[in-house]
Amino acid sequence: MQLIWHIYPAIILLHLAGEATSSCSTYCSCKWKNGKQTVECPNRNMSDIPDGLDSETQVLDFSKNRVGKLTKDLFLKKQLINLQRLYMSECRIKAVHRDAFKGLSNLVELDLSRNFIETIPTGAWINCPSVMRLSLNENPITTLKRLAFNHLPYLTALELSNCAVEDVEEDAFLGLHTLERLTIDGNKLQTIPGRKTLPENLKDLQLHNNPWQCDCHAMDLSSWLLETTVPLTEPLVCAGPPRLRGRHLIDIPMEQLACLPDVQPTAFYLELAEGKNISLLCHVHAVPEATVSWWFQGRMLQNDTMIAPGVHLIYYVEEGSENKRSELFIYNANAEDNGTFICNADNAAGNSQSNFTIRIILKENPIVIIVSFPLEYFLVAVIGVSILGVIVLIVIVVLVVRCLRRKQGKLDKTGQYDKSTVKRGDGGEGSSISAKVSFYFLYKTFCLYFVFSKIV
Repeated sequence: MQLIWHIYPAIILLHLAGEATSSCSTYCSCKWKNGKQTVECPNRNMSDIPDGLDSETQVLDFSKNRVGKLTKDLFLKKQLINLQRLYMSECRIKAVHRDAFKGLSNLVELDLSRNFIETIPTGAWINCPSVMRLSLNENPITTLKRLAFNHLPYLTALELSNCAVEDVEEDAFLGLHTLERLTIDGNKLQTIPGRKTLPENLKDLQLHNNPWQCDCHAMDLSSWLLETTVPLTEPLVCAGPPRLRGRHLIDIPMEQLACLPDVQPTAFYLELAEGKNISLLCHVHAVPEATVSWWFQGRMLQNDTMIAPGVHLIYYVEEGSENKRSELFIYNANAEDNGTFICNADNAAGNSQSNFTIRIILKENPIVIIVSFPLEYFLVAVIGVSILGVIVLIVIVVLVVRCLRRKQGKLDKTGQYDKSTVKRGDGGEGSSISAKVSFYFLYKTFCLYFVFSKIV
C-alpha cells in the first residue's frame, strides 16, 4: 500500500508531462524553466504562432521568425492570456495593432527589439498595463511623441538603443513615475528639449553615441544634468558646433551654448530718388542675445542722432534682446549712399548678416539743345541781309530824290510854277545831285559785297 502511495505522484507527473507534450507544437519546445511554463520556438521561419499551445503558458520565445505584423486579438485567439514574458525580437514586425495584446493583463516583460517598427504603438499599451520591461532596441523609430508610454505606469526599464530617434517631444515620458532605467544611446539625437522631459527618478541613464549639438538648444539639457543626481553611463560628448566638438556638455559654461543669430531679411534691394528718406529694418533672433551693428563700405556706422534741416543724416535705433529689432534711418539720401548697407549680428556662436542694397536715382537737370550753325552760312546770311538793306536804302533814296525833283519843277525862283521846266524834264541841279547820290550808294553796295565775298 505504501508503495502505491509513492508511485501515484510519479504517475500523475508523467501524465501531466504527457499532456504538456501533447499540447506543444512540433516546431516548439515546451518545458518548465525558471519556475515558469515556457514555450520556445526561436528561428523556425514561422509566420504565425502555432495553434494549440497550452493556455497556461507563461513565457513565449518566438524570436527570429517572420511574423510581419501583430494582428488584432492575436494572443486572445491563441488562448495565451496568461503570458508573463513575451520575446518577439527579429520577427520582421512592421505594424502592431491597437488590440494585438488584448487579454495580456499579466504581461510584465515585452521584447520587440530588432524589428521594423517606425512609430511607438502607444494605443497597444492599454491592454498590457503591467509591463515592467519594454525593449524596442534597433527599430527605425524616429520620434518619441508626447505621452508615448503613458499607459505603462509600472514600467521600470525602457530600452531604445540604436534606433533612429532624432526628436523627443516634451512629456514623451510623462506618467513613467517608476522608471529606473532608460537607454537612448546610439540614436540621432542632437538635443532633448525641456528641463522636465527626462524622468527624475532614474538610476541608470544612457545617452552616449548621439550627435549632440552643444548650442542654445542644449541649454535645457545642460541645466537638467547640472541639477539632477541621475548617473550617466558615459558623459555626453559634443559633436558640434566645431568650436565645441569633443567637449563634455556638462563642462561648458551656459553662455557658450549659443546659436548663430538668425537675421531677416537676408537680402533687400531698394531704388529711390535723391533727397528722399530711407528706413531699413533688420530683425535678429539670437540665443544668447546678439550685438547688432550697421556697416557701409567696410566701415561701421556711428550712431548720430543730431537732426538739422537739410543735412544728410544717418542713425539707427534698436529694441529687444533675444528677439531684437534694429532700424537704420537715412535722411536726405544722395549719391554717396549708393551701395550695400550691412546689418551684422554677432554672439558667441558667430555672426550673421543681412544686405540692404540701395540705388539712388539722381535728379535730372533741364535739357538744353544747342544747334551748331556753320560760319559760312552765317556770313552768307549777313551778306544777304546787307545787300537787301542797301537795296532798300537805294529805293528809299531814289524815291526821295524823285519827290524833290517834282517839287522843284512846280516852283521857280519867284515862287511861280514853271510849266516849261516840267515838260522838258530838266531837273537842273536837283537831277545832278540825285544822280550823284544814287551812284554813291551803288558804289558802296558793290564794295560791301566785294568785302564779304572775300571773307567768305
